[in-house]
Amino acid sequence: MANKWLDGFDKYAVYADLTTFSYAPPAASPTFSTTSGRFGGGGVSTISSAGSGVIRPDTFALELWVGYAIKVTDTNNNDRSIFTVVSPGSSNSGLEGTLTYNPVLGIFKAWRGPVNTLLGSVTNLLTTGTWNWIDVHYKYSATVGIFEVWLNGTQILNVTAANTANNSGQTSLSAVHLGCGLGKASVPSP
Repeated sequence: MANKWLDGFDKYAVYADLTTFSYAPPAASPTFSTTSGRFGGGGVSTISSAGSGVIRPDTFALELWVGYAIKVTDTNNNDRSIFTVVSPGSSNSGLEGTLTYNPVLGIFKAWRGPVNTLLGSVTNLLTTGTWNWIDVHYKYSATVGIFEVWLNGTQILNVTAANTANNSGQTSLSAVHLGCGLGKASVPSP
């Protein structure tokens, strides 16, 4: 059975609000605003350094669906991680799959591992400073892996029957990182 969760990151005003919903402290602390959320409530902003997103540690099935709100404010010409799946594996800190976005070129890329093997890419420029919804379907497998992405309800990446297993032999996933460094974005991503 796949794990599923959605988070608009609209109502978080302090870090304790995130921990109430099973998020763990990131390496670089996010900032909070009581008015930056999509609906005028609280929102989470992450900075463009590694590990600055929100992290949800847990024991996940090898297949998961995650939906979250994102507002990109970074304007640097770099691929920035906006979604990363982690396993208990030791190689590359257990990084299995990564979704990156370059806000200047407008390119989404799905990777096996941190950024080891490119599985697929698409140009789909997000409007800077506008709220968007991202859905990710990820399945860990060396032969029938899946890395699918939807943007505002429209599928933009469709990677199937792929090797998405960076660390072989995993039986579970251990964490998901959202918004791990796309610069300031008022929710779990950029």
